[in-house]
Amino acid sequence: MKALRVERPGALALCDVAAPEPRAGEVLVRVEAAALNFADLLLRDGRYLDPIEPPFTAGRELAGTIVGVGPGVAGWMPGARVVAIVRQGAFAELAVAPAASLFSLPRGLSAEQGAALLVAGLTALVCLEDVARVAPGETVLVQSAAGGVGSYAVQVARALGARVAGTASSPAKLDVIRELGAELAVDYAAEDFVAAVGAWTGGRGVDVVLETIGGDVFRRGFLEALAPFGRMVVLGVARGAGAALTCRELLASNKTVAGFYLNGWMGHPERLAAAGARLAALVEAGAVRPLVGERFPLARGAEAFERLRSRRSVGKLVLVP
Repeated sequence: MKALRVERPGALALCDVAAPEPRAGEVLVRVEAAALNFADLLLRDGRYLDPIEPPFTAGRELAGTIVGVGPGVAGWMPGARVVAIVRQGAFAELAVAPAASLFSLPRGLSAEQGAALLVAGLTALVCLEDVARVAPGETVLVQSAAGGVGSYAVQVARALGARVAGTASSPAKLDVIRELGAELAVDYAAEDFVAAVGAWTGGRGVDVVLETIGGDVFRRGFLEALAPFGRMVVLGVARGAGAALTCRELLASNKTVAGFYLNGWMGHPERLAAAGARLAALVEAGAVRPLVGERFPLARGAEAFERLRSRRSVGKLVLVP
């Protein structure tokens, strides 16, 4: 079968490899679509928090049809159309997935939309609902709001009854943010996001910041954009860590900063199942929709990675075997 492999850090190649076989607790899926995440870019380059030693088949989330079931799997049969999160292997014609990470493809979604659902959708939902505990009427700032997680976060925050502001880097992306329901869309390349948020909230600041960028953006977001007693959830450091808070600044702020890492959270199947059910309900009710930007055949996978790295993409990029 064809698979997009990381042969060494930074190097991708389309290879012919043997089809995988499901082990105990796993299923074999014929992949119909697989979505690209920023974590895949970091894994390719050997910079991810939880690295994988090359060579390996890339890709962390997929949609497709079960074609085989390993020992000990209950409740799933060949022919079922599913979405899943995997540690590796989604960018291939066939992939194995833990049965515990499977969900039925929600009604009304294409395979491409389903492939783009879980990693970003679950991250946005859990960060806002479980970690930040967003309440109706609160204000939420979503950094990089036209991206994979950001596009979901704008919609989820709205579904929770919040007012939403989002940042992005181009007029086209700002239009997308507004279409998703944001009241305020800030071009962070041309505007001071702290000043824009301050004007929007009458100088108070926002109740919640969803932080994906790191560096000085993290520091200014916490100290200047976040209201007293506000909550920040850190789920990415696209620009690197840097610009740390001091203990004195944290102590004096009366604010909360929390972290969220999907890989660590995935080790709790009961939480995964509950959040997946909530996400599916939002999708089927029409409150949240996957935003698929561009589609690439597997043979052009390296091009998709570079498109993501360039930050020109909107929503999720999807690879189709």
